[in-house]
Amino acid sequence: MDYGYNRNGRRAIRKRKRRQANDNNYARDLYYLTETLRIVVGIIMQTALIGTGLVLVGVGLMRAIYLLG
Repeated sequence: MDYGYNRNGRRAIRKRKRRQANDNNYARDLYYLTETLRIVVGIIMQTALIGTGLVLVGVGLMRAIYLLG
């Protein structure tokens, strides 16, 4: 059962630790990316809602002026 390399040598352990650290970095980056996306989408939704509200109010005012005038 000799693989031709040392599975539990110092270099192997260091390599494994480095790989784990890289995986953690990827997970953290992905998390930050999703969070920023959520924030951006929320802002866009808010602006869209405000925009539609203003449009509706404007249309209502125009109709009122038209009816009164």
